Amino acid sequence: MKPFVGCPFARVVLGCLCAVRALAAGDASATPPGYLPYFEPGPAFPDEVNRAYSVFDDVYMCGKHGSLGELASAGVTLLSHVPFRAKLLEAARERKIKVLPYVSLIKVVDLARCDGSKSGSGTHTYGVLWKDHPFWRELDCSKHPEWRLVNAKGDHERPFHSKSYWAGVEMSCCNSPGLPEAYIRGVKGLIAQGACGVFVDNVHPDKHCHGPKLGKHEHIDPTITHTDAYYRALVAVYRAIKAMSPSHVVILNAGGGAGRYLDGGDMDMFETSSSWS
Repeated sequence: MKPFVGCPFARVVLGCLCAVRALAAGDASATPPGYLPYFEPGPAFPDEVNRAYSVFDDVYMCGKHGSLGELASAGVTLLSHVPFRAKLLEAARERKIKVLPYVSLIKVVDLARCDGSKSGSGTHTYGVLWKDHPFWRELDCSKHPEWRLVNAKGDHERPFHSKSYWAGVEMSCCNSPGLPEAYIRGVKGLIAQGACGVFVDNVHPDKHCHGPKLGKHEHIDPTITHTDAYYRALVAVYRAIKAMSPSHVVILNAGGGAGRYLDGGDMDMFETSSSWS
């Protein structure tokens, strides 16, 4: 049986769980001598200050400082939700820490709309991040609108069925021609940049895409459900990563029990939430 991430004694740090406290307050220039910041400084928006890691700003938000040296000395060997920058990935490898950037197979991005515009979650400058990200730049649905999931009403579905979800981030149809290959190109791009695997979030796809039925787009295999298509895509990504190196790691987040999707990962995270005083 594959392991589950959730034990407080596991030598795994999940960025979203705020596992490492700040070393000091202040700006990045105040980093104590001998410590290498494990984030890359970026803008911090008011609605992001309580997040452990802002995937949009490419910066850890759990206090102001932490260090790869501190993590290594504590015996941490896996670090998820990391920024994807090559400098950080190289520094982590030097300390024998495997870093796993965040990806999701239920989302595609409309890079033509990723311009920092307002959405239900506030204003973000994530356009720069998406366009520079080895994974997300492969999932540009402005060039492939057929990659978006279609609901029973014939509308393109938003992630988590939320109309106020971040502008430019859309729900994907894993059964759409070309998208499974784009996933693989994206993770290969991350690994080529120095990642040692990926953290796959949102392992809970919608059961159906109604694209073919409503004449919106075609499916690779019209005989299977969308959950089956997601399973195939996830397993293909996992096999591609393992083919690059059997030592690479894939962590899944199914929100509590991955079931058969563990065929596409090495371990499953049981997600929870914490408040910090």
